[in-house]
Amino acid sequence: LPDSTPLIRKAREKLSMSTTPVEAGRSGFLLRRTYALNWLTQLLAYCSNMLVTPVLPVFLASQGRGEVFIGLALAAFSVTSTPVRPFVGRIADAGHLRSTLAGASLLLGLAPFGYIVPGAPVLFLVRAVHGVGWAGLNVVGSAWAALLSPRTRRAEALGYFVLSQTLGVAIAPAAGLWIADRFGFVPAFVVAGLLGL
Repeated sequence: LPDSTPLIRKAREKLSMSTTPVEAGRSGFLLRRTYALNWLTQLLAYCSNMLVTPVLPVFLASQGRGEVFIGLALAAFSVTSTPVRPFVGRIADAGHLRSTLAGASLLLGLAPFGYIVPGAPVLFLVRAVHGVGWAGLNVVGSAWAALLSPRTRRAEALGYFVLSQTLGVAIAPAAGLWIADRFGFVPAFVVAGLLGL
């Protein structure tokens, strides 16, 4: 086919964009202040949540709660976290990234303190609030990381960003159980709350 056809020209343009030299793809600088703060927010929030995740069932079992109750308490988190994500996304898309992420972090930081308060109704309310904070953190944090990333390094930037979440998942569960075993459940929840804030 001749080079002058529009289809061939478009295909060549796309091919040249996808085979940009590595040097040109490195032109965008990743470690900017806002990107780094978003990364750190994700790390601390994931540490907070993953610290609570293994400790809460043990805490409830120590209070004599049965397996069904514990399962329902854990599920209450997802009951709110799942459906609110599209709405959180709309708020973020309206240009409120910073305030939405700050609100989500506040919820994530306050929720662990609520686990100290006795009573099943309080527990389920706190789990629901915790789920809303988790939804906000994940939706807004990921969207913001993509927006802050240079176009030519977006996948690499998101790879580094997801590393913050992976580190939280790798470190915090064992740390939470160690704190609970060594110092008690209340200190574990306090540490989780401080990390979330």
